[in-house]
Amino acid sequence: MPPRVLFCIPLIARAMVRDWSVVTRCLELTLGTLLRQTDPNWRAVVCGQDVPPLPPDPRVTGLPLDRPLDGDDKWAKITAILRAEPEDDTLLFALDADDLVVPDLVAHMRSEAADGWLLTDGWSIDARTGRIGRHGAPSADHPKRAPFYRVCGTAGAVRRVAGDLKATRQMMVRHFELPETAPLHGQHLRPIPFPAAAYLVAHGENQESRSGRENDKLRYIAANPVTAAETAEVRRLLHLPDGPVLPARSRTL
Repeated sequence: MPPRVLFCIPLIARAMVRDWSVVTRCLELTLGTLLRQTDPNWRAVVCGQDVPPLPPDPRVTGLPLDRPLDGDDKWAKITAILRAEPEDDTLLFALDADDLVVPDLVAHMRSEAADGWLLTDGWSIDARTGRIGRHGAPSADHPKRAPFYRVCGTAGAVRRVAGDLKATRQMMVRHFELPETAPLHGQHLRPIPFPAAAYLVAHGENQESRSGRENDKLRYIAANPVTAAETAEVRRLLHLPDGPVLPARSRTL
């Protein structure tokens, strides 16, 4: 049988943010893209110090993290999920709580045999304006493009390294090294052959906004625009409105 897919979603603590409604709205959008998957054989675990109400779907569960805040504790949250799950052949997919995936992602990962999968193509979306930039391998025509896994924590799916939680966690968290680290553990990743995910930026509560690198993301979008036709297709695939992604009441920053 094809493996099931487990989406591991670390959620920032409420005490670390200025507008919790932005965080919960982004999570709603992320989970909405999972609920619209064409293949239902997936589960999602949302782990954090504060887990908001989740959709009434048995495939989506919360895992409270009972530990003090310690900066960027994504490592601890991924570890908690791995410890709570059985060591089986499930595909483990680290999914940031402000990233969106296309409807056929799970179906594709379960349709072909592979050790795991790598997201090379996708989009960055300015949550405040709806402008979209393309990710993919750089080329002569698009020299400024960057692969999706290099810039976003939603990088791909891997198998658990038997008896080695640290190695499994490293593959899942250090996304920019995934093509190099996975083969060290006997996993040869296949690239997803279509744009598969979108990264919401500039909503005020992601890591770039807090670290002052938000403008870098906006410059990337400006330098790698998509056509009007692709913009319409992205919005259709991800159920996004024209214009701003977040409602006006959340766009406070």
